[in-house]
Amino acid sequence: MSTKSSGIHPALRNHGLRLMIAIVGASALGLVINDYLVALLGPVIAAALLVPGQPAAPVGKLLAIPVVMWVLGQAVLLLAALLAKNTDVLVLVFTGLTFLAFHRDATKGPDALIGLALIVLVAIGTFAATSITAAAIMVDGLALGALAAALSTLFAFGVLPSQAEASHEPEAEISRSPLRESLGRTAILMTLFGYFVITGKHDSLYILITAVKVLRLSSAAQGALGLIAANIIGGAIALVVAVLISTNPSQLFGYILFAAMVLSLGLAAESGGTIGALAKGATGISIILLVIALGPSDGSEAYFSRVFEIFLTAAFVLLGRCIVDAPPQETESATA
Repeated sequence: MSTKSSGIHPALRNHGLRLMIAIVGASALGLVINDYLVALLGPVIAAALLVPGQPAAPVGKLLAIPVVMWVLGQAVLLLAALLAKNTDVLVLVFTGLTFLAFHRDATKGPDALIGLALIVLVAIGTFAATSITAAAIMVDGLALGALAAALSTLFAFGVLPSQAEASHEPEAEISRSPLRESLGRTAILMTLFGYFVITGKHDSLYILITAVKVLRLSSAAQGALGLIAANIIGGAIALVVAVLISTNPSQLFGYILFAAMVLSLGLAAESGGTIGALAKGATGISIILLVIALGPSDGSEAYFSRVFEIFLTAAFVLLGRCIVDAPPQETESATA
């Protein structure tokens, strides 16, 4: 009865609260173990695991994710070690793996595990190209971040079970032009990857994570302009909250604002329609920006420099997607 009166689809009910519990919980676990990498990656992975309108993944699958990410990380480390003196070949191999990941998404619909595998590939690959030791630390951080995300997600669904039917398979968002979009998105991501490998700059992990998140956002409901609007909204929300956090050094105050922002985005996603689609698109970049704001501070200028880098990355990726994504007219002509 309350579902009808509120106008919220049963599968979306309490998504906002679950999102807040999972994301804030994952970040808090990182702080408890005093690992900033976990506090950064945990919320991003948790957001990928909580898809609006879908039931909770089986417990075994969630707990297997950290293991899978660690194994993938070790495989990337081994590959990088074998090709340490052949950087060009290493980039080509990673390019092929990235293309396969994007092509799988394009032909069978987005999958959270594919997104996490891409993050492992570009993050570990970038570090391994310059320092195997740093890359090994990153592998452990990714696995621990995934574990924190899995535990907080399980807790969120335990407190607020989803009303989505476990047997219901949501309609996959298949690309209108799989080969074109897979090649284009691979070119966009590998341009950034190649830049970091060649320059040896590996202190901007959030840039590559931002690129992966934006590249995998669905454009089916919003189109390129919708994606741009979603990221502008997400960035604006995060900046406002970050400025408020900077006025009060209390970590508790920062986490209260962080929780409020995530809850607001989750509640907006519950509403569905255009607002819900924009909220889904804004969640990723908002979380990345806010987690950076909540982390160890080396000055407001450094933070806003990172914000500027993230916006440049998002702009580069979105402009690239405007070029490589299949235009809506192709669907119409295909059906005519």
